[in-house]
This record gives sequence, structure tokens and C-alpha cells, in this order.
Amino acid sequence: MERVRHFDAINGLNRQLFKHRLFILCIVPTFIAKLIWGTIFITGMLPIILKIYTFYCFIFCKENSSVLKMTLNLFITLLLLSTKISASDVGVPKISPFHFPGELDVGMRTSVLCAVIYGDPPFSFVWYKDGQILSETRSVSIKIIDDFTSNLVISKVDAESNGNYTCKASNSKGFDEKSALLSVKVSPQWVQEPKDLSTMGGQTVSLDCLTRGYPKPTVVWRKKNEDGGEVMVTDNSRWKIMENGSLLFKRIDKGDEGVFTCEVSNGVGEAIRKSARLDVKAPPRISSAYRIKSARKAESATLVCEAEGDQPLMTSWAKNGIGLQTTGRVQINEELSATGIIAQLTILSTHRNDGGSYTCSAKNRFGEVNNTIVLRIVEPPERPVSVKVGEVWSRAATVSWSPPFDGNSPITQYIVHYWKDIEGASHRLQERNVPATQTSVLLSDLQPGTTYLLRVVAENDVGRGESSEPFKLRTEEEAPSAPPTDVTVIATGPTSVSVTWKAPPREHWNGRLLGYYVGHKRHQSMEPYAFHTVPAGRSTHADYRLTRLQKATRYSVVVKAFNSVGSGPESHELLVETSDKDSLKPPHLYVSETSDTAALLEWEHPRDLPENVFTHYMVYYRPGSEGSWHSVHVPSKDKRFKLTSLESGTKYQVYLTAYSESGVSDPSDTLTLLTEGKAMAPSIVSVSGDTPYFLKLHFIIPVAASIVIIVIVIVVAWVWVKKAQFRDEREAARVSLYAEAYYTLPHKGATYFAPPAQQIVAAGGPNQDDAYDVPWDLPARPKM
Repeated sequence: MERVRHFDAINGLNRQLFKHRLFILCIVPTFIAKLIWGTIFITGMLPIILKIYTFYCFIFCKENSSVLKMTLNLFITLLLLSTKISASDVGVPKISPFHFPGELDVGMRTSVLCAVIYGDPPFSFVWYKDGQILSETRSVSIKIIDDFTSNLVISKVDAESNGNYTCKASNSKGFDEKSALLSVKVSPQWVQEPKDLSTMGGQTVSLDCLTRGYPKPTVVWRKKNEDGGEVMVTDNSRWKIMENGSLLFKRIDKGDEGVFTCEVSNGVGEAIRKSARLDVKAPPRISSAYRIKSARKAESATLVCEAEGDQPLMTSWAKNGIGLQTTGRVQINEELSATGIIAQLTILSTHRNDGGSYTCSAKNRFGEVNNTIVLRIVEPPERPVSVKVGEVWSRAATVSWSPPFDGNSPITQYIVHYWKDIEGASHRLQERNVPATQTSVLLSDLQPGTTYLLRVVAENDVGRGESSEPFKLRTEEEAPSAPPTDVTVIATGPTSVSVTWKAPPREHWNGRLLGYYVGHKRHQSMEPYAFHTVPAGRSTHADYRLTRLQKATRYSVVVKAFNSVGSGPESHELLVETSDKDSLKPPHLYVSETSDTAALLEWEHPRDLPENVFTHYMVYYRPGSEGSWHSVHVPSKDKRFKLTSLESGTKYQVYLTAYSESGVSDPSDTLTLLTEGKAMAPSIVSVSGDTPYFLKLHFIIPVAASIVIIVIVIVVAWVWVKKAQFRDEREAARVSLYAEAYYTLPHKGATYFAPPAQQIVAAGGPNQDDAYDVPWDLPARPKM
């Protein structure tokens, strides 16, 4: 096929733009022929990835009658047609390779020829050494032998002759170049010898050892030791042998001082060596840089400053710019070391204000250096401040506070202590740990209606600090969560029932108990309970008397406690049956008069009963409306009784029962009386709710035991004295009895009587003939 196109022919050596009419003849399959129509790029030395077809093409050029034969490789995957020219198409020069003889010695001569074996003349020649144009000298000459050859002659080789020589031949079509290496064996020669060096410590310096020679010389450094021998120097953190042979010192110090020897050899001729002395002038240097030291408050703190340098070397201390001297709590000591001085500053029994910046200064004739040590006095944190209660519920509350001074040590945690504020009860301390990142806590699992004492403590790595001032927290109340305990029901007659019980366990009050509801109804009746309100008192024991009941009837009785929120669960139902016998009507009781410490009780005999029906009376009384009842027996002939030894300004409850041979009457109405005067001061109670230490068991028991022991000793001593006296008196009585004494002894016929009863009987100390604390039927005391 024939096609006239402009195209480039390219190989690895040159690029030529053809502008001639070409005829291309290719023997290819028909389906591939279309791929080569158009501009053809002929490239040489292309990488072959995948060869699908190989065929030949012939290119004819009429202008110069040249014929080019090429091999075409087709790559289906890239749709790229590339060619590799197998015959030269231009007259670019081609140089025949050349070489120098093997290693030469200094003083020998050598030459090489640069011959162009292909290309169109004329040619021009240029010689290079190590990339630089080579010029003729006394020992180097360049000659053109003919149109195709250039000759390089070195008449006397030396160390400077070593290098890479290149010949470049060029014509109008292009150029070619070839290179050869010339090696001349040269013994080591000094370029720069090592010299004695004196320098300041801390600098970066080097000892020179620059040489030349071929092959490249090897440099070895040695240092003379104390016994006169030499030690090879190797690279380490303090020094390094550089590529040019010099020995580099990094931050040189006094220990690097000495004599160093550089030895150079390369196997040609004798090795060369040179020694140099290195002197190091040591200005002051402190081994440790700025640092922080911690010490606990009240303990000793020691600051150490290790100074190095040439003597004489002096040190001093200062705090915040003010010089320090040895005093009572501050001690300064120095001691010599192998390299300088070790200075110590000791502070005994540190205080908080001992913290600060301490400066250690070291000075000699070469300079002065300072080093700062920050002393931090650490201690437990101070007590948290601004402790306050947030929201309060019946079983939880929030507490917050402000961080205190941390004692120069980060706070690691807070500890919240809290316990119930119950008078007379031991503290059951509870703890809640709070992370240092928090300054508030939610206290849960609290008891309703309960007052707690609470305090907060901060802790760091040194220890726990002081606790905050205790403060009170009271939770909201809930209704009692448990019924009264130990409920008993006893029929006291055909129309009355006595009910006694104990308060629910303290932890189930859920607040302050205001009282109790005592309910009763006929057993198995559908009617609701009829409740009676009984106010709560100080005692945990309580009682109530149900009256106006029906004779011989079974009743169900329950008791439940209540507070300001509501009432708690009822106690178990108890059954009681009133008596089926008619009860005696009780006397009508009334209070006739009162004083500061006494009250006169009088009663009237029931009009519908015989005068002698009652055998005796029983008077019951108690202070207030709670607690146990006190009872006093009164003879039937008396219709009044005086209660004595009462407390002034105090309320008392009293009632009366009458006894007959058939039983006991119903109780009289319960009366409340108030003695005259002011009430006595209450017992000492800790304002904070805590029992005073002198009322606590751990104080009372040892004191009481000591008193008992003392009393026992006194009693025993008194008994022994009395026994001795009695023994003496008995001996004397025995003598008089035998003399003339007689005695009247009681006999079986002795009579017993009781003196006349008084009209007023004292409750505090009644005569044994008039009032009894023993059963009425005991006989009277015999008459002497």
C-alpha cells in the first residue's frame, strides 16, 4: 500500500523527522491491515508485553533509494502498533569501547584510543574527567590520530590522575561517548594533620585527620589510657569518626580529655600516624536540669545539687532570689566528688510556706551556672467548704460542696460520712466515695423521717484531710412501715379490757410517731373497727383501757401507729372476752388539793353498795401519760390518800380500783392532775443529738466499777472492825451474864396488833401499818 505522510522514526539513540514520500509494503493478515493506516511511529527498544503477531514491513524511499526493513509487533489489548528497526537508518557516530590498564603505580605512563567505528564524518572529539572537560597539561596530552581516532596520553600518573575519563565523538547526525576508569595506587598522604586542641567543656569540637590516597585510606583513632597503653576509639554517644576521618566530640566534657592518635593506611606504602592532645576547660555544670521535688508537710526535705567543673568551685543557695544561710531549720552542706562538689540543702520539719523555687549556683574561673529546683510541700487537703443540701426526698438527698485547697497534691476522691442522729444510739457510720471530678453526690437508701449528720472529707495521695463541719439532713416522712409489737389484751372486768404494746422498731417509724390508733369491734362482726387515739410519749411502751364494753362478749383488738403522713399497718388481730360476772361499781375518785410535791386524793363509796363490801383499795399513778403505773395499797376504812414526793409542775394520771371477796371492781375514771410550781430542768442532753461522753457506757461502766470496788473495800473493812468490836463486847457480856442478869423472851402466847390507821397516808414513805406494798392478807408485824 502507498501512503504519503510525515512521521517520526525514533530509537534509543536519536529521533529523526522524515519528510519524504514513502512506500510501505507489509505482509499482514487482512483484518490487521486497517490498524496501520495513518501516522506510523517507529520506535526502538520498546518493552514487549504481549506479542500477538509478528510480521515484516518494507519502507521504500524514492528520493534516496533507501530501504528499511522493520519488524512489527501488534498488541491487541492496547491497540498500539510499535516497530523495532533492525537496520541502521542514520550515520550517528559509534565509538569502540576502550580501557585503561589495571592499577598503576605513581610515575607510570598510560594512554587510550577513542576510535569511531561507525558514522558519517567529519567528527569532533572532546575528553572529560569526572564530568569536567579535560585540558592538556605537562603530563596530559590529547592527539587526533586521523578523522576517526583521538589519543589520550598521560605521561606520568599520580594521585591526581585517578578518575573516570570519557571520550565524546559527534557529527551532524548525533554523538556517542564511552568512558573508562583510571586507578593509580597512592600511599596515604596528609591533607590536614591532627593538632593539639584546648576547648571549653560542653562544646562540639573535632580533631582533624584528613588524608588522601588510593585505595581510599582507612582511619583508626586511639586514645592513651592512664597506664600508657592505647585504646581504640569507636563510635558512641559521646564521639563519632566522620567520613573524612576526623574525630567529632559531642558536648565535650572533662572525661574526654587526653591524647588521641590518628593512624591512616590503605595497603600502599607505610601507614602514617599523628597524635594530638585534647585539653578540656571545665566551666561549672550542674548535672540535673530544672526539676520539681515534693516533700510532705512536717517532714524533712533535702535538695541535692551536683556541680561539676574545675576547682576551685563554689556553690550557693537562694530561695526566690534571696540568699540562704544555715539556720535552725535550714542546713547547707557540701562535699567533694570526683568531678566537683555535691551541695545539699536540708529543711527540717517543713512548713507550707517552705515551698517555692530554690536556686543552686556553681561558680569557678571559667564561668557560672544556675539550676532551679521547685520544692512543693504536699499535705492532706483542707476541709471541703460550702457544704449544703440540695433536694431532699424521703429516701434520698443530694449534697454538694466546693473543692478545698488540695495540699499541692491532686485530690483523688471525696468521702461523704453520714449517720443517723438518734439520741443515745451508737453511730453506724456510712461512707460514700465520690470521684475527684465530682463535687456533689446523691445519697440513696436513706430512711424516711430520719435526721442524719453528714460531713465531707477530701483525700489525696498524702492522706485524708480534716472533715467538714457536721450538718444535719432530715429526710421527708413516710407512714410507719411496721405495726406495734408485743401487743397484749387482758380483760379487766365485764366491761373493760387493758391493751398494752410496744412501739414498732425504730427503723420503721419513718418519722416522729405522733400516737397510736387502738381499734376494737365484736369478733366476726361486719362493723368497722372503732378506733381510739392514744398520743405517743417518750417511752416505747404504751397502754390503753377500753371501757363501756358488753359483758361476756368476744372482741377483736388491733393497734397501729401513725405519724404526720399517715398510719402504718395494723397489728395482728387479738381476741379477748370480757367477764360474764357483774362487776362492782368503782368508787368515785377526785382530787381535793395539790401542792408542789403532793396531791390529796379522795373517793366516795358507791351508794348502792354496802359499806363493808370492799376489803381494800389500789391507787395507780404515773407521771404524764406514758410509762409504767405505780400502785399503792390502801385499807378499806380509808377514803383518802396523799401522794407525796411528786415533781413540781408535772402532770400525773391516777385511777382507783376496789377489791372485794368476789373480785375487783372496774377502774375508776382516769384523772389528770398538775402539781404546783415550775417543772424541773430536764436532764442534760447533747445539743447536737449525741449523748455526752460522761453518760456513755464506755465512761459509766469503768467509773461505776471503780466506785463499787471502793464501796466493797470500805464495807469489808467496816465489817472486820465491827466483828472485832463484837468479839470484845461478847466476851464482856458473857462475864456479866454469868454474874446476875435475867432476860424476858417472846413466847408463843404473844399477841399481834396493828397501830391505829392514820387519816392521811404518804405515798413516798407510808407507814407499814397503814399502807402496804405487799399483799393485803399478810399478818401484821408481831408486838414486841
